[in-house]
Amino acid sequence: MFVFAGLIGGALAALRRGTWRDRVIMAVALVGTSMPVFWLGLMLILAFSLELHWLPAGGMAGLGGERTFSGVLEHAVLPGSVAAAIPAGTFARIVRSSLVETSGEDWVLSLRARGLPERTILGRHILRNALPPIVAMIGLQTGYLLGGTVFAEVVFNWPGIGYSVYNAILQRDLPVIQASVLVVSLAFVLMNLLVDIVYTIM
Repeated sequence: MFVFAGLIGGALAALRRGTWRDRVIMAVALVGTSMPVFWLGLMLILAFSLELHWLPAGGMAGLGGERTFSGVLEHAVLPGSVAAAIPAGTFARIVRSSLVETSGEDWVLSLRARGLPERTILGRHILRNALPPIVAMIGLQTGYLLGGTVFAEVVFNWPGIGYSVYNAILQRDLPVIQASVLVVSLAFVLMNLLVDIVYTIM
């Protein structure tokens, strides 16, 4: 989710750099990276659950306790949006800066001088050369999501690893804390290994 939002936002800002769209997108990205997760979660609950009654305020199942696929997706919209706010904002800023830096290279100017269409230059040349730092940031932000969703899961009462760690800390359950840290660390290492492999291939 954060990859899609950050990629689209950063690409639009880079293509329209210096315009009001660029400023608005970067302002939203800055707010997303600066806003506390728990405060954003409470504001979304107030807006979309208590005022508009569009989405459930927390949990994973309805009042009857039944878990359907559509019900779980409906319950996951708010916590997923809150958890992805900071990575999406950071990712959008990295995408924009990488695309702007690459598009200012001399070889890009020579491609434009040859008369190549702007869409071809962007898709085949600029984006391909701007991908390495973008892919590296995907790995880092995915690692953040593995361990940085504690506040979102606690605010929305979502039964995930972060919520389990929170309860284990309150109950001083050391085996659960150690196992959770081990799982998150292993996933982070594997994600960075995958990013390094993709980086080498590119």
